[in-house]
Amino acid sequence: MDYLVLALATWRISSLLVNEDGPYKLCKSVREWLQRIISAELFSCLWCASIWTATALTIAYWYAPGLTTWLALPFALSTLAIAVDKHNG
Repeated sequence: MDYLVLALATWRISSLLVNEDGPYKLCKSVREWLQRIISAELFSCLWCASIWTATALTIAYWYAPGLTTWLALPFALSTLAIAVDKHNG
């Protein structure tokens, strides 16, 4: 179950980083910061961003599996809500 939560959270976090500004432009600020310190190309598309997001979540899960799953859960639930909305829309 943890892996499913992490997979869904990976999509949602990656989507936030690539496609959305987020509340108070928080996601945009994080994206710009990441592009300055790493590379703009690594966060320019959802597919690229998902690799780095999944890597970060995997490392976090290695060190603190319970905490990582708990923190990823809202993003996973958001992914499911988006999927349901798009299916019904």
